Amino acid sequence: GGRRGFGLGSGGPPPLGWGGGVGVATCAARSAAVPVWRPAFQAVRVVRGGWVCDVRGAERRGAGLETGVPSLRRHPVNLRRMRRFRLLLLTVLVAAFAAAEDGTLVLDNDYAAVHRNAAPCAEAGPGCGDRVVVAFGEVKIAAGGSTVELGYAEVFVAEAGTSYEIEGDFAEVNLKPDPPSVEGPAVSIPAGKNERLHDAESYFVFEERLEPGDTRERHSHAQRVVLVMGATELQQWPDGADEVFKTQVPGTIKFNPPVVHIVRNIGDAPLRNIVIELIPR
Repeated sequence: GGRRGFGLGSGGPPPLGWGGGVGVATCAARSAAVPVWRPAFQAVRVVRGGWVCDVRGAERRGAGLETGVPSLRRHPVNLRRMRRFRLLLLTVLVAAFAAAEDGTLVLDNDYAAVHRNAAPCAEAGPGCGDRVVVAFGEVKIAAGGSTVELGYAEVFVAEAGTSYEIEGDFAEVNLKPDPPSVEGPAVSIPAGKNERLHDAESYFVFEERLEPGDTRERHSHAQRVVLVMGATELQQWPDGADEVFKTQVPGTIKFNPPVVHIVRNIGDAPLRNIVIELIPR
């Protein structure tokens, strides 16, 4: 499906491609209605100061499930059923855990604080920097004189000093002002096959994607917040360490250390995460 990101900050109309999109930007006064837009395109809709903008990127080609889906012959039927059962069980457990945590702090360190279904930084008070809101269901946000609606795995960004009102099923990620130095990987290698959603001076937001059976070649990440949106299984080869197998469970929120690795999706479904990666300075 389509990707949408939203941003709230200050200043005039953004330049072409502001907010991580590459394509045609159209802007209107903030009193204009913000339409719901869900085609199979990357899109970054921005609410910035007095402007509402829709930045549309190029159509993703070959992103359907028909590409790279492993044959049933590759895995014994019982193994596939065991994997599916394990993913289902873990998903149910995490969903129940997340429901019990509504309105509570689920991650906190010197760099970021994450709340589920609570927005203590909506008013942009002390200790609040840029905030990235990730939807885990239907979300409605009032900001900049307009109302935006998010669907599952869609993103809204509010720059420091700006406020909003929010309701729905979401995670609010507060990127704390004046954090310690960010730890980066030993070598910087861009990660391919992902979708960039938003760029800022100290971080960027992207949707991490990898089709079943596909491999992301050697690449690196700095410290980052990862919000798991889709269930699948991964095989990873970190530099200087043994291979790792990981089960991706929707609703998991974690803060990952720097890494240089190769990743393969060995599950039956696409990898889908929203990642907020910090930029070393």
